[in-house]
Amino acid sequence: MIIHVMEILKELGVDLAVGAQLVPDEERGGVHGTRLLIREMKRGELRRPDYVVIGEKSDLKVRIAERGILRYDIRFKGRATHTCNARVDGVNAIAKASKAVLALERHIDKYHPYVGHPVLSVNMIQAGTVINQVPAECVIGVDHRPIIGETAETVIAEAKQILDEAGKGDPDWSWELESNRDEDGNYVYSPPNHTDPETELGRAFFNAVPAALDREPELFVDWAGGTDGRFYRYAGIQTIGFGPSGAHAHGPDEFVNVDSLVSQARVYLALALELAEKEE
Repeated sequence: MIIHVMEILKELGVDLAVGAQLVPDEERGGVHGTRLLIREMKRGELRRPDYVVIGEKSDLKVRIAERGILRYDIRFKGRATHTCNARVDGVNAIAKASKAVLALERHIDKYHPYVGHPVLSVNMIQAGTVINQVPAECVIGVDHRPIIGETAETVIAEAKQILDEAGKGDPDWSWELESNRDEDGNYVYSPPNHTDPETELGRAFFNAVPAALDREPELFVDWAGGTDGRFYRYAGIQTIGFGPSGAHAHGPDEFVNVDSLVSQARVYLALALELAEKEE
């Protein structure tokens, strides 16, 4: 679809430089894709774009923001013993971790109009070595997606408060929260990010959607994962997502609605014409 749009722009003689960047590792952090391209831009080896449009699914809505990505482990300490002594000498680290999971897994009642609610999910657990021994340690892995206005520091502080509350009255409650930090002690994570709708690209999109689809544009505010758009925003490049509709991403019977691809192409053409007119 994107290549077809570029062909049409060429045929129309639109005075606008447009490039397509196709990358191999968006799902794995973009080290050999988008982040590499941005490094080349900073070195002057690759042209830096004025604007970036991300074509991932957005149900033909304008996606100006993304949640951040913060991951951390919580390590619970117990005391190992044989199963037969579990009630007299053991402290089961899995049982302790279970209390924490129940406390952490909840709807977070915060909201930002650009991106929606934050999301937290406990997605990994590691514990035990043999079936007849009470585990002395249990580690849970947490994937937290903060919204605009939240930072790693505020999220970690809230998690620690929840853990302290969950362990009240438990003399054997012992845990450590572990998250990656850089050499200066700062948390290593992807902050929530957005492109202001009043930027040039934002205004162009809000003009292009009604021109192409004869309806008012809507902001995409949904339970969606991150995209490589965040790296362009971190680099100071205006970036907005606009993509088709579909369902079952990363699962069986994943599909995209063909009609929505046509609508997406129409909006991209209208956007290019809008930006080209601005440049005149």
